[in-house]
Amino acid sequence: MTTIEAINIVIGSWIVGAVVMPEYTRFAKKGWVAIAIPFIVLIIAQWFLQILGALGGVVSNDSLFSVFLGVDLNILMQQGMIIGWIGIIGMSLALWTTGDANLYLPVIQTSSILKRPKHVMTVICGILGTILGLGLYQYFFAFLALLASIVPPLIGPVIVEYYLIDKEKFHQGNFDGVVSWNPSAFIAYVIGAISTYYSPVFIMPAITGLISSMVIYWLARKLLK
Repeated sequence: MTTIEAINIVIGSWIVGAVVMPEYTRFAKKGWVAIAIPFIVLIIAQWFLQILGALGGVVSNDSLFSVFLGVDLNILMQQGMIIGWIGIIGMSLALWTTGDANLYLPVIQTSSILKRPKHVMTVICGILGTILGLGLYQYFFAFLALLASIVPPLIGPVIVEYYLIDKEKFHQGNFDGVVSWNPSAFIAYVIGAISTYYSPVFIMPAITGLISSMVIYWLARKLLK
C-alpha cells in the first residue's frame, strides 16, 4: 500500500464516521452532548489509536496489528500467566464493545425497514455479521478502501440540502416537504460513487466522490425545481 492510498483510506474512514455519527448522537438531550460525542470519538480517541498503531508498526516492522499488539494467545501466555490473562480479557472486552457499537446501526435500520423487533434483528445481524466476517481480516485493507469509496458520496446530497438549499426548514422542524424517495439524491450518489471508483489515487478519490455528489445534487435540484 502506498502512502497516498493509506491517506485516502484514512480520509474515507473519517467521512464514514461522520456519516454514521448522527445515529449515535440523535438521542442526546442537549446540543453540547451531541457535539462532545463526535469530538471525543473522532478527535481524541481516533488520534490516539492512529498514533498507537503507527508506533506499533514502526517498532514491529509489520503492518498487522495482531503482531505488534501481541494478541496471539501463545505470545500472550509466554509473557506470564497474569499478563497473558489480562491481555485475553482486555482483547475480549474490546471485541465485545466494538461489536456492540457495530450492531447498533444495522439493527435499527433493518428493524425499521423490515418491521421486526430490535432484539430479533440483533440476533440475526449478529449471526450474519459473524458469518460474513469469517476470513474478512485477510481483506481488511481492501474492505476499508471499499468503504472509503462508496460511503463519502452518500453524505453529499445531505450537505447540499441542509447548508445550500433550505437550512431554515430543518431548523424550524418543518419536514412536510421531505420526500421518502429523492431521485436527485440517488443519481448524485451513483455518479459520485462512479467518479470515486475511476478517480486516480493521487487526487484522493474519497474527496472527489463527495464533491461530485454535492455538485450533481445541487445542479439536479436547481434544474428540477
